[in-house]
Amino acid sequence: MSIIRASKRFEGSELKPRSNTYIKSDVRSVSFGKEEKDGIFLFILGAYKEDSNGNGVWYRPLKIRDNFGTQMTKEKFAVQPNCPLEYFENKVRGFAPNMCKPTETQDENGRIRRTYPAWGRSTWRVLYNAAYFGKFEKGVHVLDLPQSGGASAIDEFVRGQQPDKTDNPDITNYEAAIPVHIKLDLGASGQPWKIRIDGSRVYTLPQELADTDYLYNLDDVINFVPAAALIQKLKEVVPMDIFRKGLDGYDNGGLLPEIATGPVTSVAPHHAIKPAPVAAAEAEDDIPMGETPTPVVATQVIPKPVKSVAPAVVIPKPNKAPAAAPAPVDTDQDDTVVPVNPVATTSVATAMAAARAALGRNAVPRS
Repeated sequence: MSIIRASKRFEGSELKPRSNTYIKSDVRSVSFGKEEKDGIFLFILGAYKEDSNGNGVWYRPLKIRDNFGTQMTKEKFAVQPNCPLEYFENKVRGFAPNMCKPTETQDENGRIRRTYPAWGRSTWRVLYNAAYFGKFEKGVHVLDLPQSGGASAIDEFVRGQQPDKTDNPDITNYEAAIPVHIKLDLGASGQPWKIRIDGSRVYTLPQELADTDYLYNLDDVINFVPAAALIQKLKEVVPMDIFRKGLDGYDNGGLLPEIATGPVTSVAPHHAIKPAPVAAAEAEDDIPMGETPTPVVATQVIPKPVKSVAPAVVIPKPNKAPAAAPAPVDTDQDDTVVPVNPVATTSVATAMAAARAALGRNAVPRS
């Protein structure tokens, strides 16, 4: 068992613009479906590893390719080293750059929708370890946010300062954790991700939620599709002359040696590839690279926040089934007020004693 303190900066922490099938199926992931239409309160958890300089790494930027295909249901893939789709797109930009440009249309609600080439486009996501407020028995979940407008709002708070020029508090500190309210509004005309961070009340989380034994290694939760399968998928959605010319010279390790053979006599016109418009379900990713919309984030930090103690619950480790849910508690969760802590007692000593009895441990979180 070990606890690593999260660092503001670590190797690979930069969220800068760069030119769900990508998460393994056995990983518990945060959902933003219909049941979460009003948003959810989450605790973003601390570091799952250290970088080479000893800094605590607590999130994982991930480049993905989305909007792949010609059907209404698009596919997403994590971008891996020597990705054939990245190679193909870069080659096509060289000999037919207009084919790589998205087209824009306006729907009946006035919202601009972009139609991408059949091979999609690359964008960035950010993965976090997170826990549902008041539902710690469900265990740690992976929170997956778009970098633009999602993770960037959290990053703005983490790197920000208060009026007296002191740094904002660490939202991942399990001894003084700050809840984050996240809402996905697909009906919004602008930025669909609404993120609110309120530091007026902090919470002491169970120590397990800071223990690397209970956190996901975010480097290991990513599902990379084999290069051969990606090449085959690409072959099915683009004309053969474009397919061959775009992959000419790609070092595929002999996976499909025929892809770059034979002369290329023509380049298919742009209209030969008929991608489908971006569906509504893809709207949260429909932000072009290089554009940074203003994130919706409200913050309120006070010098001495109210602090609540951790409840006594049994928390499952990654890839283990969560424990049975306890009797419901009134967490007073609404869209305007940060909920109260779901703890039956206000005594630190009583709560910690209960935690020791339930978890069979000798150590308790510091208050």
